Amino acid sequence: MARVKIDPSIEKLVRRHRKKAVSLGVRGLADFLFRQYAVRISKSTIHNILKTAGARKRPGPKHDLSVYKVKGVKSCGLILLKALDYHVGLFDYLVRELKSAFPKLKPEELQKLIILASFWPLSGKNLNQTLEKKGVLRWLGLKHLAVKKIGYFTQTLTQHKFRLDLTPLKEDLRMVSTLKFYFKNGRAGFSDAKLSTFWDGPCKLSSFFLPLRAVRLKLKRLLDQGLLVIGYTRSFGYLSLPAFDCLEGFRAGLEKIALLDQKGRVLAEVTPNQPKTGLIFGYSTQIVSLGVSYSSGLKRLQRFFWEELGQFYSRKTGVKFTSARGQELAVDNILVSREAKASPSWGLVSTLPLGEKNSNLPRVLKGYFYAWPYLSQDFFREMRVLD
Repeated sequence: MARVKIDPSIEKLVRRHRKKAVSLGVRGLADFLFRQYAVRISKSTIHNILKTAGARKRPGPKHDLSVYKVKGVKSCGLILLKALDYHVGLFDYLVRELKSAFPKLKPEELQKLIILASFWPLSGKNLNQTLEKKGVLRWLGLKHLAVKKIGYFTQTLTQHKFRLDLTPLKEDLRMVSTLKFYFKNGRAGFSDAKLSTFWDGPCKLSSFFLPLRAVRLKLKRLLDQGLLVIGYTRSFGYLSLPAFDCLEGFRAGLEKIALLDQKGRVLAEVTPNQPKTGLIFGYSTQIVSLGVSYSSGLKRLQRFFWEELGQFYSRKTGVKFTSARGQELAVDNILVSREAKASPSWGLVSTLPLGEKNSNLPRVLKGYFYAWPYLSQDFFREMRVLD
């Protein structure tokens, strides 16, 4: 693999991981960055970056391997609560129901205190001991919350006997199996609730279901950006007919999305809030090989590096897909590889025009890879489930 060009993002990455593992030498740091981010940097370059930043220690090998040891997570109870709440929405619901009993607190303050009240019994400590843990305070965002508000909250909590109707909460926990897209060309398309792939009808596999609240949150975030991201297409040889239909539909325009349960009943409907909603999905260039022709020459290879995703290379090209039933459709296409000289292993199809100067290229790449950072692992694992 060729060495990368050193830019400010690479320098920032080196300095950040140096601070995390001060005992790790330049050799160990170089090995770590290559394994973690597929970024190859010479020892001398790392030395110069650290020297400029004033962070270089005396030369010589370092023998402390503590950087490789798994550190215990002390706040795992809170992590579990917050992750579970994304699907359940319990804390938002409690704020709405209890707000009238806490007139002196803003909704965001009340939510932080409810989370704190939910967590401190899990810590095995009393409230004062819990508040002394700075890590917990950072998680809850309590750094700027006055102590008197904590006292007001706990005193009010002990003085009232609250009765809550959990029926609305149960409604949000109903499972969504399928998203049904209604297009302006009069046709419809289907995706599973996770937006993993296209289907020719309602999805029947429970491993692709999600709670109603989680689906709504995901759709809101994507539709606010005017870009719907689907992981991959289950296509072999030709681009699959469900993917082809959705491509045509999104180009014609998206009218609404119906959220269906496992029996095909409509649980809710979502309407796009942007005048035009784009579509991005991925495919394996080795598996989708028939009826694919490039309508323009390959553009210059571009390197992208984002700290959370690592390094990869991409190039834009126009592509024309021909379906098994003879339909043709030309769209913008992006070919992706992890190494500069490697053949592209993944393709991205977008109904969003990339423009002559590739103005939308970073938006499409970020939109896709932040939604599906482990695309190849997800693809092949889920393909085994579908088989």
